[in-house]
Amino acid sequence: MATYNVTVTGLEFYGHHGVSAAEREVGHWFAVDLDLLVVGNGPLTDELTDTVDYGAAARVAHEIGTSTSYRLVERLAQHMGEAVLAQFDLVQAVEITLDKLAPPVSVPVRSTGVRLVVTRTVE
Repeated sequence: MATYNVTVTGLEFYGHHGVSAAEREVGHWFAVDLDLLVVGNGPLTDELTDTVDYGAAARVAHEIGTSTSYRLVERLAQHMGEAVLAQFDLVQAVEITLDKLAPPVSVPVRSTGVRLVVTRTVE
């Protein structure tokens, strides 16, 4: 077994998330990075079945970003992390960096966002 990271960088989607009802109605562009901590045999076997398909992980995050609506980006990122862990048994933890691009704030910023880690709980 090996421990390694599988990453997805710069996944963009248009979603309806924000504190105000107007933000949720109009929507915004978001960008997400995923950093998956994987324990698997992929580096040893060269088989996709022994690792995490980064395209499939990206699709999980994209689906949640485009089909749900949350007031806080923190909750959206948490949901993405929980869904990745539920879908991929080899993932032990996922760090999500989620940015709202060109957010409606009173000073000029490129983005605002959150970075959080969701870990698998041992039962």
